[in-house]
Formats: sequence, structure tokens, C-alpha cells
Amino acid sequence: MILVHSEARDASTYQDFGPMLTDQNRVFAITRPGYGRSESGKFDVQSQGDYLIGFADALRLDRAVFIGNASVSSELTYLAENYPDRVAGIVYLSGLSVPWMDMYSKDPNRAFEMFLQASPGGNNKEIITQARSQYRPLHVENDSITINVPALSIVSESGRIGNEKGVGALVLVGSP
Repeated sequence: MILVHSEARDASTYQDFGPMLTDQNRVFAITRPGYGRSESGKFDVQSQGDYLIGFADALRLDRAVFIGNASVSSELTYLAENYPDRVAGIVYLSGLSVPWMDMYSKDPNRAFEMFLQASPGGNNKEIITQARSQYRPLHVENDSITINVPALSIVSESGRIGNEKGVGALVLVGSP
């Protein structure tokens, strides 16, 4: 299992949660490039997703379950669509963030702006916004795509899953 943090965080996000998964699993947490104390990196979804595969390569993991929350939902979706042979499963923890659904302009609670304000170090929120807003999942552009990656979405007791309009998690669009 590879635990992936959201914006403005690092691998320490999972210091309490990660150990709960170790009884029957090898568990790793990554600080993505450009976040925490890591070296700088590109913020676009494709680059961040490719970094995650590079991390798995460095650990010599053929397949992994990727677990993440909030903004990293985009990277998890990217992995499932582009590396299905490397992804044993996807777990979307609460708080899905799907920039491909025009949430930037239709975000009455300004949630995206809030997590950008907490963005890493001295990074410019406009740079992050521009980089992340370019991503469009394959399943958004083509209704006939089948993604054979098991996906699970954890939701709140009320049933809310985050950005309610146009949620694009694979589990909600047809992944097994």
C-alpha cells in the first residue's frame, strides 16, 4: 500500500493511520516532489502520478494499492487509467477533489482556494492551479473506456463525498 498525501502536506500525514494497515500489508507513505521538504517538482497531475509510479519502481513493487484523500484524487484516477497493470486498487478517502469538473468557477464554499492558500512553502497558488487544471481523465472524454481497477470511496456518515456536483471518482463512474 502506498499512502499519498494531499496539497500542503507530506508523508507524515499518515503517521497515525499508516501503522493500522501494517498487520497484513507492506505500507509506505510518500512525500510527493514539490511538497514538504522534498525537492521541487512539477505540480501537474500527470507528473505527480508518474512520480508515484517511479516511487513504486524504486521500491521494486510490481503492483500496489494507492490510498489518498482530497486533491490527490486526480492522481489516483490518473494512475488507474494509465497504469492499470501497476495498480492493485485505489482508495479515495473522504474529500474528493476533481478539478476537471470546473469546480474552480463553481465552488461556493471556496474549498479549492482554501487548500491552495495552505499550499507548500513559497509555491505560487496560480502555478499550482494552472498545472492541476489541465488534467482531464480519459473517462471524462470517452464514455466507452473501461477501467479494470478496483476502487473504493470512503464517505462521511451523511453520505456526502466532497464536491457533490460532478464527482469523478472511478468508484462512482463504473470501476469494479
